[in-house]
Order: sequence, then C-alpha cells, then structure tokens
Amino acid sequence: MAGAAFFFSIMSVLVKVAGRTLPVQEVVLARALVGAVLSWAVLRVRGVSIRGNRRGLLLLR
Repeated sequence: MAGAAFFFSIMSVLVKVAGRTLPVQEVVLARALVGAVLSWAVLRVRGVSIRGNRRGLLLLR
C-alpha cells in the first residue's frame, strides 16, 4: 500500500513537471500509456488473461 502511494505521488509530480512544457493532451496520453504498459506487465507476471474468462460479461460492461 505504501508503495502504491509512493508511485502515485511520483506520477503526480511528473505530470506537473511535464505539464509546464507539453500540451494537456500529450500529458494525458503519456500517463495512459505508462499505466497501460505497467498494468499489462503486472497481469503478465501474475499469469492473468487480459481478455478474461467470461467474455460475454466483459462485453456487457
């Protein structure tokens, strides 16, 4: 939990620093891409399928 709080604060600082020179859209895109890559890596390490087991229910979401 402390690690997550630490990384959220780091992300916040990096977004503020990047926001000084980059347009908002680029900052949002970069943040989303970093989050997606990290999420994919964690799922891959844990052996969890990104598509899920019950695809019909995922489609309803």
